[in-house]
Amino acid sequence: MPLITYPSPVVPGPPPLTIEAPDSWEQVWAPETLFAIREPERSDGSLLTNIVARHYHRGSEFGPEQAVEDLRANAESKGGELGQTFETEIDGRTFFGASTSFVDDSAGTIAQVHLFAAQPQGSVLAVLQLTGSCAGSRADTEVDLIRSVMKTLRINP
Repeated sequence: MPLITYPSPVVPGPPPLTIEAPDSWEQVWAPETLFAIREPERSDGSLLTNIVARHYHRGSEFGPEQAVEDLRANAESKGGELGQTFETEIDGRTFFGASTSFVDDSAGTIAQVHLFAAQPQGSVLAVLQLTGSCAGSRADTEVDLIRSVMKTLRINP
């Protein structure tokens, strides 16, 4: 009887990651993430600025166009919109990026920055996604902070 393992060449696991968080931020547990970091509690009770990393597999047809469409559909389903799309280089890899904003019933307007990088693994694509979120009222300053923290990501350090 064959022994099946995970990770394996057929179903590879996520890569090791590091990221440099601002001094006051902390790592927290969040479902279905490789890591989640956030600012400490706020006295005004607003959404805590945060960044999460996810890893998943998609079919070989997945690309920036599908990522944009997924983000657009998600934002529009919440009364929001897709903003600027862009490319950036992090740790020698090209990441495709997009910004979104939407309204959450309890948190109000949320601004997000999404970054995607994909590489073939067998017959599928392994996708690494970073998502940074902040309260829309603080987006003017927090989005720049989110992007600068995301740029410190290291893959397979």
